[in-house]
Amino acid sequence: MEKLKINYHVTEVCNFRCKFCFAKYANKTLRFEEQKAVIKNIAQSNQFDEINFAGGEPLLDKNIVALIKYAFELGLKVSIITNGFLLDTPLLTRILPFLSMLGISVHSFDNATKQNIGACTPSGEFLENERLMQLCNFVRNYNAQNQRKCKIKINTVICNENKLEDFKANISMMQINRWKCLRCQEFKCNQRTLITDEEYRQFIARNKMDWMDQVFENDMKDTYIMINPEGKLLREGADNKSYVEIGSVLEHDILQLLKELPLKESLYYQRYSA
Repeated sequence: MEKLKINYHVTEVCNFRCKFCFAKYANKTLRFEEQKAVIKNIAQSNQFDEINFAGGEPLLDKNIVALIKYAFELGLKVSIITNGFLLDTPLLTRILPFLSMLGISVHSFDNATKQNIGACTPSGEFLENERLMQLCNFVRNYNAQNQRKCKIKINTVICNENKLEDFKANISMMQINRWKCLRCQEFKCNQRTLITDEEYRQFIARNKMDWMDQVFENDMKDTYIMINPEGKLLREGADNKSYVEIGSVLEHDILQLLKELPLKESLYYQRYSA
């Protein structure tokens, strides 16, 4: 088996309230030394070559900069997926030396739709399109000036609120490296955000751009390796709407835990190709 990428959800806390969010893993967050131990166990397993920090909103974890640096120093490729609201140039300057990819969740370019989705703070603030563009420009300029190759990825969840939107013009202007579109997954109480097969096909037809690296994901089941904020490896439950804890990476050999994780290898590697 090729080496794998693992997603460490360091916190469930988020400053946004997206209606479709399925990142409901654990309320408890580990102490800094325990978080480092999770990362060390991942690196020393020799099974993974990349770690992605996720949440919730990972930038709300007070240790995130140190964790990114620590993972990099252990020889792992490091990426992060964030809603971008807390990103600014000082923070980017601190983390870009260690990142191979910066992922930003962008679920709409229409301000009203952002608020309908809940991609905003409780007071209604959201990541402005202009600021998003500035962040992308900063990363590209940083790469050029420092001989770095941090890629930019945009993640978009396709749901009932944005299913009719045409993203092509805005995505094109951002000059990103990859656009990943994920169909809204059924999870507990998000029934109103789900879309039909036909609506998803129509979204793809409207937004497909053959000239760029673009991925459309219809189903994430058994294609995602994740550790929750408590350091436990998870698998999807039989109901496909919840998660089951396999075991703690702090207490068990991660390679043994992986044996209990169903993984559709071809679809898994397709997620992370290119």
